[in-house]
Amino acid sequence: MSKIADQNGFSLIEMMIAMFLLMVGFLAVITVLWSSAQSGSFSRNMTTAANLNQDMMERLTSLSYDDLVVSANFVDYTTANPMASGFTRQTKIEQNAAADLKTITVKISWNEHGRTKTRLYTVMKSKSY
Repeated sequence: MSKIADQNGFSLIEMMIAMFLLMVGFLAVITVLWSSAQSGSFSRNMTTAANLNQDMMERLTSLSYDDLVVSANFVDYTTANPMASGFTRQTKIEQNAAADLKTITVKISWNEHGRTKTRLYTVMKSKSY
């Protein structure tokens, strides 16, 4: 037998190729985990914004038409709600006198990765109901 046939183990090149393949596999797993965490954060923020909007809309639509105060700009709404931590709620009520309608707009904003995200929700309230 020759010396080459008697060698046991792996060569340096084989080890480097195996390490490269493992590294590619680990990077793929880390990318999937990172994307999953980002998606979870986005979903949590959107759900919180929807819940805050629902709360605000229920408060405003429970008022009578005449009790809704018309505002030209968005007005801040503050509360000691732990769910609202990091979120701002603003409301704007516009009146369409010809149709006896008031448009209620709720703006929910929050900071996500250094950028301000905003969602607007609108509902109309008629004087007849």
